[in-house]
Amino acid sequence: MAIKQFYHDIDLVNVGQLKNARIHNADDAAMTSLGTDLGADNEGFLLYNTTSSELKVWNGSSFIGVSSAIDGDVIFKGTVDASGTGTGNITVGTGAGEVEAVAGYQYVVSAAGDASIDGVDLGAGAGVGVTVESGDVILFTTATTASVIQRNIVAATADTAGIVELATGTEAAAGTDESRAVTPSALAYTLEQGKFVKQYFATVTTAADTSTGPDYYVTVTHNLNLEDQDAFVFNAMLLNTAVSVDVDSVDANSITITSLTELEDLKVTIMGASAVV
Repeated sequence: MAIKQFYHDIDLVNVGQLKNARIHNADDAAMTSLGTDLGADNEGFLLYNTTSSELKVWNGSSFIGVSSAIDGDVIFKGTVDASGTGTGNITVGTGAGEVEAVAGYQYVVSAAGDASIDGVDLGAGAGVGVTVESGDVILFTTATTASVIQRNIVAATADTAGIVELATGTEAAAGTDESRAVTPSALAYTLEQGKFVKQYFATVTTAADTSTGPDYYVTVTHNLNLEDQDAFVFNAMLLNTAVSVDVDSVDANSITITSLTELEDLKVTIMGASAVV
């Protein structure tokens, strides 16, 4: 093909179309050779590298790639199957089903599993498996690190992790809803509405107190927060036998036990409706 050489700049004067043109082609070897001849005055020299199929531009000292990618871009690269077993069940590469470890590349999990990528930290250490579900995203932040973005938005069940709605106190107290989760405040409301019966057990010993007379007594702090401090059930056992002692309520959280003789290792149980506050 004949070549017409120009030894001057070409100014089209008005904006026009350059039709049927082709960028200067050069393979790796030719591009290297050109690089030895070009200098700072030739910034902007453009060519197409036929070896790597990339557009290159001379910056005054070297050829750099021309790309529309912006630093920080997220580029969807396809799906990945995490259902395989073993270390590195997701392979780094450019083949089908493989992932390219490039910052900004994003993959969507097509099949759930324990995903691990050799040499890549998914949040639990390089090559360590991380549980992913279908629809989750693996986003590379560097060539050796990636984040797993959980996108499971299905409703939670007894067998499936997912999202839940929180129950109100009234819904929790009704005790019929199987789709909402109970919070501590809703549970407290439920227990209060039902005057939940709580119980306390302890092994105590009645001891003499010369300041109050010949009786033996002990104060038991049960912390049941009774709805009514005088309304409770009391049982005392000594050597596997039920015994009778004098019991007096002090307040909603404590009682006193009095006996005519010392009772050692007295097993007491206290039950009552708690105010739950």
